[in-house]
Amino acid sequence: MARLTPGQLRVTVTTAGTRVQITSSHIVTTNIIIQALSGNTGTVYVGNSSVSSSLCMVALAAGAAITLTPGAMGNDMGGLDLSEFYIDASQNSQSVNVGYTTMTPGLA
Repeated sequence: MARLTPGQLRVTVTTAGTRVQITSSHIVTTNIIIQALSGNTGTVYVGNSSVSSSLCMVALAAGAAITLTPGAMGNDMGGLDLSEFYIDASQNSQSVNVGYTTMTPGLA
């Protein structure tokens, strides 16, 4: 039997206009929650390796969040790989919290 194990990351864009990979580790999950920190002063852009202020999946103002699931991404049968997601920002030193769950073999 498998159980869900929560995970979290904090990712920071040090230099605006320079995209940052959420993680280089291949972490496959059934949901991702990305929340811009409430103390941010700019906008954070979420997308793939080409993300920018003019091309993104979503733009998050301070405190805003998005939940991504395979179904919402058109993939009802699979998972989402965190390493395929990137962020960029309109100002320096903008951060997001990233939450996710993974399946861990073992007792429920």
